[in-house]
Amino acid sequence: MKTRTIHSVLMLTALVLATSCSDDPTGPDPSGNPPPEEFPTTYPPIPRPTSPDEVIADESEIYVAMTAIAGKAIDFAPYWSEGTFTWNVDIQTQYDKVIGGWDGDAPGDYWNGTAHSSDMTFEGGVVDLRNPTPYGESWGDPFPRRVMFIEQGVKLATPINPDRDYVLFQFQGGYAERRFNGALFGGHWILDVDPGVGEWERRRVYYVAAMSCEQIDKPVYLKRERFWRRLPMGGDGNNLKSIRVDPGASFSVSYARTQGTSTQDSYTFTRTLNAEVPIPYIGAKLGGSLSEAFGSQITISEETETTVTKEMTGMEGKTVIYSVWASVERYTICDANGDPYTDANFTFSDPGNALIQGEYEWISSTAFDYE
Repeated sequence: MKTRTIHSVLMLTALVLATSCSDDPTGPDPSGNPPPEEFPTTYPPIPRPTSPDEVIADESEIYVAMTAIAGKAIDFAPYWSEGTFTWNVDIQTQYDKVIGGWDGDAPGDYWNGTAHSSDMTFEGGVVDLRNPTPYGESWGDPFPRRVMFIEQGVKLATPINPDRDYVLFQFQGGYAERRFNGALFGGHWILDVDPGVGEWERRRVYYVAAMSCEQIDKPVYLKRERFWRRLPMGGDGNNLKSIRVDPGASFSVSYARTQGTSTQDSYTFTRTLNAEVPIPYIGAKLGGSLSEAFGSQITISEETETTVTKEMTGMEGKTVIYSVWASVERYTICDANGDPYTDANFTFSDPGNALIQGEYEWISSTAFDYE
């Protein structure tokens, strides 16, 4: 994250109306970027106190917009932790011999006495292949745990894995490997057993390939939430929510202003919405998906943090309450009701979210007769 510091002096004043508190737009100008002309309809009102002592919320109300990704050039390829798949399972007994090292018996399609197990539990429940250790990792994540259900806005009849298009079983002892093209997931499970005579170690290795899965059972939506969040201010060693300035007084404050989007925080969310996301282009990929979804240009910039210092000075006959607010846009994946997306056939890991912070900043001033 990039950081920079700004120092400025601001003589803050407030225009007081006949009522006890002022909401006057000719008061202090916004610091940084001004809101657009449509600001009152695109962001909710900023909370303001009705008395000098009132404690107000740290966030405004939230304006919500939702859109279905069906029919738009957007993918949906989330991580999953549990799912309903059809499986292919091989097993091989392997052993580490005192003389000769690792070897193995001939592998074979696993047979549970009379029939293949449909619940994917074996050895009296000791081996549970519904959640095997996955093969391979990508950026620290086990990348086989993704299935693409929607590609370019179209629900796929046969889901695919955007990170891997095959699974390979490689056995001990020089036996021919098995390759499963189009497999969605690959993993293994190891069950240690007692070694035989002349062996250091013996184990049964289950090789697992998920061959197909169910479709998702309901439409996918993107939700955009827009609101204001109050920035804490530091002054005289304190962490303050608001500043109260009486006539003849002054107060020096500083606050951190965060602008842009955290690449690290939005990485999982971006991968959920895109089949392929090279690290340097997460912002472009995410901005493109959101722009496509909501039909307006949404630019994602790298997160920066700026330290701002201001001098607040009181006005004659009035007590003025100052607060600093920054805009927040939050994007999440949801169902048609706006609730977090769930599915009957899958348990999804956290699909993530994206925050665009600090595009607009507002210094709120509310004035009261000094008593």
